[in-house]
Amino acid sequence: MTQDGKLLQRGMRCLIDNLGIIDAERFIAVLSRERIDDYTKWQRDYFDSMTPEEFRASLEEFMRNHPDDSYVKACAK
Repeated sequence: MTQDGKLLQRGMRCLIDNLGIIDAERFIAVLSRERIDDYTKWQRDYFDSMTPEEFRASLEEFMRNHPDDSYVKACAK
């Protein structure tokens, strides 16, 4: 399997594990429709629209749902 294939496989597994199969498919459909040409700008716009409280709540929820993720633990320090 190519590196791109492995990345797609890991990405799909991550989406399915976190969103479920239906919402993972919906997410991909929305991404396809939106035609996000500049992911960095899209991400910046998304996070800039959040208040600090919303961002913190989102981060805390993510950390609760991923207690064994060593990358998350390292970033939280």
